[in-house]
Amino acid sequence: MIRHARASEVRLELQQNSETVELLVNDNGVGFNVGEALEGAKDGKSFGLLGMQERAGLAGGYVIVESAKGQGTEVRVHLPLMSSPSATLREQGGAL
Repeated sequence: MIRHARASEVRLELQQNSETVELLVNDNGVGFNVGEALEGAKDGKSFGLLGMQERAGLAGGYVIVESAKGQGTEVRVHLPLMSSPSATLREQGGAL
């Protein structure tokens, strides 16, 4: 974010409850038009936002990006908490 945003401050928060974990990242940088960035990704210009969305989706979660030129950026990543592979094996009667 610092490289693209030219931010002087970046805030990270990580919150967890019994079902999900949420990462919040926001900065005071230059901001950008999210719609334009997503359209640019379709044209092969940059895949950063699409990559984040794809990775979160593969984990069963999602990403929300809010930004505007001159207003900084906020990125929220929501991911479900899942059992560890060993716990899942035990629940299914498998050996470790």
